[in-house]
Amino acid sequence: MQALGKNGQGGLGACAADCGAGVGRVSQKLLLHHFEEVDVVEPSHHYIESARKALSGSTAQSWPSQHKAVNFYQVGLENWTPQSNRYDVIWIQWALLYLTDDDAVAFFDRCKAGLKPGGIIVVKENICKHTEFVVDKEDSSLTRSNKYMLQLFARSKMLVMYNVLQRNFPKELFPVRMYAIKPRTVTAEIRQN
Repeated sequence: MQALGKNGQGGLGACAADCGAGVGRVSQKLLLHHFEEVDVVEPSHHYIESARKALSGSTAQSWPSQHKAVNFYQVGLENWTPQSNRYDVIWIQWALLYLTDDDAVAFFDRCKAGLKPGGIIVVKENICKHTEFVVDKEDSSLTRSNKYMLQLFARSKMLVMYNVLQRNFPKELFPVRMYAIKPRTVTAEIRQN
C-alpha cells in the first residue's frame, strides 16, 4: 500500500471501494486503515449483511475512529456503477474471475468515471500458469493467465503501474497476482510508445 501512497504520509485518500467484498475482511484489515470512507460492493445478501455488521457495529475496531464504511451496495460488479469522481482507489479482490471478458471491460469503463483524478484500481486475482485460462464449472469462475490479464487491461485502455506476484503462497493453489492500474491518458500513451 505504501507504494501506492499519494504523499508517503500514510493516508491514501478520502475514499475507496471494496468490490466483491464478501464479509468485509479487506475493508476491515486494510482499507479502513488508509481511507476515511469505504464503500462495500457485494452481490450476496448474506455476505453484505455480515460485512455491515462487522464494519458498522460496535465490535472492537483497529482502524482510526473517524474512518467509516459508508455505503453497502448489494449488486454484482457487472451491474455496479460507481458514483462519478468519488474514489481514490477501487479495490477488486477475487471477483473478476466471475465476470466475462466483456463484463470486465464494461466494468472498468464504469470505474474510470468513478475514479478521482490520479485514482487507481487495484486487482488481486488467482492466475493460471500453463494455459490462457481455466474454467471452473462448479463455481462458474474463469481464472486467467497473467498474459490474459494484461491483454484484458489493454483492451480496457488501462495502464498497468504494478504487476506483482504474491510470495510464499501455497504451491498447490493457483498463484496470486496484484495489479495496480489506472486509465490511460493521451500523455501516458505517448510515453509508452
